[in-house]
Amino acid sequence: MSIRMGTTKLLLSTVVLAMVLAITLAVITPAFAQPDFNNAKPVPGYPEFEITDKGWIIQGGDLAWGKCPSLVKQTDEHTEDSDQVQAARACEAAGYTAKGPPTQQKPQAPLSKTGGPPIILVPIALLLVGGLLIRKSTAL
Repeated sequence: MSIRMGTTKLLLSTVVLAMVLAITLAVITPAFAQPDFNNAKPVPGYPEFEITDKGWIIQGGDLAWGKCPSLVKQTDEHTEDSDQVQAARACEAAGYTAKGPPTQQKPQAPLSKTGGPPIILVPIALLLVGGLLIRKSTAL
């Protein structure tokens, strides 16, 4: 009976750990994928468009076209979507080319040099704590 109880606790602990890791991943992933609309600045000559510090072009405050270098690379005069062409022109007006960001922008500091802990430490810490909890719960 005690072996079966230990197996049940181990399975339950593993499921809880997996749920915590899944929730952590679900919470932090959108922060890396989406542009930060709060720091968007208007593009001179294109009042409908704004651009973020990381190079995302935003139209009307809520439509993110993508990153400027890739948008400029994908768009030419023969593109049928006039809004996409306007967004690419706004990127060019902001100094972006198909090769990368404008030269006057400062490069982004790597996460390790910002003073904060690398984001990978969170799941590692959860795995360690979860492993210790599982070991403690299954000890005889």
